[in-house]
This record gives sequence, C-alpha cells and structure tokens, in this order.
Amino acid sequence: MVFREENKVNYTKISNELFKDKELSLSAKGLLITMLSLPDNWNYSTLGLASIVKESKNTIHRLLKELEDHKYLIRKSIRDNKGQFIRFDYFIYELPYSPYPNIRDMELPDMDYCDNINKINNKDKYDKTPLSGFTNELIRRNFITKNDFNINKYEELFNELNKVYDYELIYICSNYIIKKIKYSNNKDSNNENIDDLFNYFKKSLIHNLEYLSNDDLLWDFED
Repeated sequence: MVFREENKVNYTKISNELFKDKELSLSAKGLLITMLSLPDNWNYSTLGLASIVKESKNTIHRLLKELEDHKYLIRKSIRDNKGQFIRFDYFIYELPYSPYPNIRDMELPDMDYCDNINKINNKDKYDKTPLSGFTNELIRRNFITKNDFNINKYEELFNELNKVYDYELIYICSNYIIKKIKYSNNKDSNNENIDDLFNYFKKSLIHNLEYLSNDDLLWDFED
C-alpha cells in the first residue's frame, strides 16, 4: 500500500518519463529531482548542491556530468572581458534536451492538423499523383513550394518513414513541426535561424516519430 500526501502546497511535479529512463542512474535522478525542486534563481554550483544533500562534492560532480551526458543538464561557462572564468550558468531539463520541437508538448490527436486526414489516409489515391500526400500537404501549408530545391528529398524521406510508421502518425507529426517552425519565425529552440530547413524538418520528424513509437528504431538518413 502506498500512502500519499493530499497537500498540494510545497511539492514538485515530475514527469513519469524521467523515472522510466533506464539510461540514468537512480542517484542522478535523485539529484535532478532535487535541482528541479529548487527556485529558478537558486545559485547552482557543485559546492552549493553538495551543501544541501548527503553526497560529497566529488559525487555531485560525477552526477552532474552524468546528467550532462544524457541531456538533462547544460552548463555554459560565463567569462569576463579578459576571458577569466566567472561561473557556470545551469540549464536544467525535466526531460532530455533536444534542439528540435517535441510533440509531447501537445495533446494527440490535434484536430487542427487533421482537417485533411481522411484525404491522406487514402494512400492509393495519392500514390497515383506525382507527389505524395505528405509533400502535397507541405506545399498546401506554404511550408515548401513545388519548385523547392529539396522537394525530392522530402519525397524520399516520407517514402522511407512510411515503410515503418503509421501514415496518420507521420501526418500529425509533420504538421506539428510545421506549426512550431512557423510560430517561431523559422528559429530553432535556441532562437537561432534555421538555415537548412529540410534537415531540421527531417531530424525533428524522426525525433518525434521515435518518441511516439516508443521503440529502438534508429534511422540513417544522412544526405
């Protein structure tokens, strides 16, 4: 039997996905949860963290490195105008950081993206056209044009993905990514301009399909 507190004050809400990550040690999960429970403006440092937990400074250093390796933590060094190190700025993530939009941030299915779902589910109909239903959707939503230099690459990408992933799932993920890119004015998660739109779209799509399919498929789509 599990006894849970009903009090909703002074508690930390954590995604269950963190606890299911078998690549992360239990100690690292504990440290990450501790860090997530601290105020956003807390003065993070190895020494500071060691002062509020039982583990030593060396153990904290090792666990922070583990969190970095698994993309739960990014530390950026801050230096003065003479190049002298001042401190680390900590960027802490409840789930592994990715520069690509992650569809876990939306509820599925998103009906805004499914206005043509009945059309594209009829795969045979689109197979008879020069472009697939997926690519036609990118054109219809003004993401690419019919004269796009990479249009054949989009076709090849969709053809490969469609061998493994559900047709509707590819459609939903694709339109999610399009909306994210448009809302961000063609900037990535670091607020930097997306110079290679096709490769950003490709990696974002594969990233989200792997996440939703919950399997170990690894694709090799190097150009």
